[in-house]
Amino acid sequence: MAKDLISALQDCQTIIKNNPISIYNGDFIKPAYLVCMAAYLYKHKTPTHFFNVDDSRMNYLITIGFFNNVWGINDTWDRPNLGKSYSLLTMLDCEESVDSATTQIGSCINAMVDGENRAAISPLIDAIGEVHDNVWSHGKSTGFSMAQKYNKWIEFALADCGSGFLKELNRVGIQIDNHEDAIEWCIKKGNSSKTIKPKDDWAQQLPPDVIGNPMGSLAKYSSGNNHAGLGLPRFIDVVESFGGELTIITGNAELSISNFQNRIKHIRPCPQDLFWDGVIIQCRLQTSNLNQITTPSANAEIADILDTLIG
Repeated sequence: MAKDLISALQDCQTIIKNNPISIYNGDFIKPAYLVCMAAYLYKHKTPTHFFNVDDSRMNYLITIGFFNNVWGINDTWDRPNLGKSYSLLTMLDCEESVDSATTQIGSCINAMVDGENRAAISPLIDAIGEVHDNVWSHGKSTGFSMAQKYNKWIEFALADCGSGFLKELNRVGIQIDNHEDAIEWCIKKGNSSKTIKPKDDWAQQLPPDVIGNPMGSLAKYSSGNNHAGLGLPRFIDVVESFGGELTIITGNAELSISNFQNRIKHIRPCPQDLFWDGVIIQCRLQTSNLNQITTPSANAEIADILDTLIG
């Protein structure tokens, strides 16, 4: 059985009802599951006996740092494949952790790419770094991130237990009354916090537990590329330029984008009436696409992003 994003939402509901959940021998655990469970368990200070793991999966969870991050259970394991086929589960609570998470994931991506193609994938790594940056620079709390290569895929996932898009838009005066429309607003190019700064300085007043301002103009550009505030529409564009799959869940709404064969985009209610207080981002890329020469449209997008970075 696959433990994926939907499994995580279901398991959180199980714990809310005061019942423990289990990971069994043979379960395939995906990054989206792990970041969601880490964010939920950490925020709610859930005791360890609510999260049961069979022996065959225990070593994997120790290796990625799950127990260390959620419950502070330290280990001294050697990790020779760190930054090659996986990154550690990382709590994005300071600039150092942001940089570490981005470096590890960037190292994983670079390990799958021929040397001559590494410059072409730098916008992807920068975009992942920007998403990381949004958590600590404006939320500074329970955001978690990790990446894992499996079969011919690499998956990156991030989750927080914050307010979500809808509450944040309402808080700054954007009159939207449902989570689906909030996602639509946030992913539309041109929608930016710049339009609402006179009413509310979003960049300075975001509350704890939120993945920052999803519309752009986020963190100030520092010495690295991953603090430039590209925003959610930019992140989506970069993922699409590499033919990736993307899922975003906030509240009771889900955005799903697939670019295999034909582009398919849906914004719809979460399956099974599931709900998430905050934001979840899941991105999957075929490793073969990372070595392909980008299309003219992708090159134009990358040039646009670089212009933004350079100023």
